[in-house]
Amino acid sequence: MTNAIQNFKEISQELYATAQTDKARAFCEKITKQIEAKGDAWIIEHEKELGITFSVSEQKSAPVADNRTWFLSQWQKAMW
Repeated sequence: MTNAIQNFKEISQELYATAQTDKARAFCEKITKQIEAKGDAWIIEHEKELGITFSVSEQKSAPVADNRTWFLSQWQKAMW
């Protein structure tokens, strides 16, 4: 598994785990599944656009949970 794939999985798990409502979890799950459906090669090609060039453990100054909106909006833009 490449870093991009691992980072995507870690970030999506963190976004899901820190969602404050069922609706937020459902939205995160929906976007994650749409990206996963595009396949690993697509994720690797769009690593920068998805903002997954780092792992969750490397992101100390701006935790994933504090940047939910940014990640989900980046992921939506990357799919267009």
